[in-house]
Amino acid sequence: MTGPQDLVDLTFSEAQWAFWTTTDRYVDFEGAVRAGKTTPAILKVIDSCQSHPGIRWLIARWTQDATDAQLKARFRELCSPDILVGWNAQEEYFEIATEAGLTSRIYARGLKPSEDAARYSKFAGVTLAGIYVDQPEEMPEDFFAALQARLSQPGYPHQMLLTPNPPAEDH
Repeated sequence: MTGPQDLVDLTFSEAQWAFWTTTDRYVDFEGAVRAGKTTPAILKVIDSCQSHPGIRWLIARWTQDATDAQLKARFRELCSPDILVGWNAQEEYFEIATEAGLTSRIYARGLKPSEDAARYSKFAGVTLAGIYVDQPEEMPEDFFAALQARLSQPGYPHQMLLTPNPPAEDH
């Protein structure tokens, strides 16, 4: 059970609030290093899971190490233990409880395939309503189109969130 000492007071900047409230299908939330992009993005994913029972999201960075160290670690800090059902290590997803009794899933995977795997093997065959890629400037351009095709879970709003550091203009 949470008490007043467990509550976190978050104040979003104007840009963070615009990001939080947008329902656009594709959202590019750029900013400098340490500009506060990851926290609102993860909170937006968690909120979506609570608001849309049964929804499936992917949170990712290019490498598995970066996904584990940055996204999974931050997710565990931000997600209330009251709604975190658990971690499925085999399928690489967090299960989130909702008030409706259904669970939602948040897959947490690095996008870079092992050398002997198919190029898009880390997300092939996964039907998603939402995708959050932190630092997408690290991934090859063709991955963006392949990820777009994964936004196909019926009955849910579809959204892709990107939080890059400002990339080169030709990226």
